[in-house]
Amino acid sequence: MNSVLKYFLLLVLAGGALVFAGEGLERPPGEPPRGTAVQSDAPGTKLDGVVSIELYNFRNNNTLADARIVLRLRKNNDFDTLYGEVFNIDPRSPASSQTAIVQAMKPQVINRFFGDNDEDTTDDNADSFTLRTKALEEFGRVNTDTTLTGVFPQGSIFILADVVIAVQ
Repeated sequence: MNSVLKYFLLLVLAGGALVFAGEGLERPPGEPPRGTAVQSDAPGTKLDGVVSIELYNFRNNNTLADARIVLRLRKNNDFDTLYGEVFNIDPRSPASSQTAIVQAMKPQVINRFFGDNDEDTTDDNADSFTLRTKALEEFGRVNTDTTLTGVFPQGSIFILADVVIAVQ
């Protein structure tokens, strides 16, 4: 009887663990920041590198901010550093912020790695390419103190992450 009770308790505990695991699987991907869109099975040519994002100029009770982006990407032995800026994003929504950043950086990425590598990004037909985030792993986040008024008057959030992008 004692061993039957042990097996029953083990079964109940295992079932409870599955319930909690199921709850975790339904949460948005990306931790932290929660809500970024990562498609791990994205087809296409892979570019990997590092992205640095500075969220600054917070306003409207922190519902709007601007972002400066430094994206260092590599395709085989070819690499480059790209720069961009996005205005009026919602820093409370990582998914919408990521969409805005991807759209801002897409023409440069396509031009540099798949276009004719000139300064004109309008002749590379960037709209015909699909750009997906295959992996995003944040490994650094720093909040600057608002007392550093000489350097960062409104305070900033710096995010540094490894990134893999799939372009098809």
